[in-house]
Amino acid sequence: MPISPQQSEDLPKRKKLFVRLLRWTMTIIVLIIVALTTYYLVTRGDQLNSDLNEIVNTFSHKEAATAKPMEVSNDYKQALVKAQEYVDTLHLSEEGLRDKLRGKPDYFSANAAQYAIEHVKADYRANAVIRAREYAWNQHMDAESIDAKLTGIVDKFTPADADYAIQHVNDKPLGE
Repeated sequence: MPISPQQSEDLPKRKKLFVRLLRWTMTIIVLIIVALTTYYLVTRGDQLNSDLNEIVNTFSHKEAATAKPMEVSNDYKQALVKAQEYVDTLHLSEEGLRDKLRGKPDYFSANAAQYAIEHVKADYRANAVIRAREYAWNQHMDAESIDAKLTGIVDKFTPADADYAIQHVNDKPLGE
């Protein structure tokens, strides 16, 4: 069927009208969807939130239950054994322990030494008190000298640990 000249002129107008009508229809549909979603969230938001929390908790409990313990290398285990030995016998500070593990004769890696420091059973304040007593009783040092020794380049206790040790150097040792 042939198109008349009048129809050919009306074609762009019809197309524009159709596009406008389509745009308005799509805008109204989007507004309706937004309104319905908002209504649903407002009226059922608490239930939805608790359902989502339940789902998240279920997955996190399953992951925790199936998590394998971390495999520790032999180097890390040896560093931990040495660290415990040094802490118990030499009464080292944390930094002193790090230096001992990284230096002669052990030469543990920085990571192995850090692992050992994080897992060793040590009371660095108690170690500082023991070292302070050695300095006070065996070398007859005063508080200022003890503080300098404890925080110096050899012992490397923190200033807080050194202060604590000086305050408790004359306390009765445990077990007496």
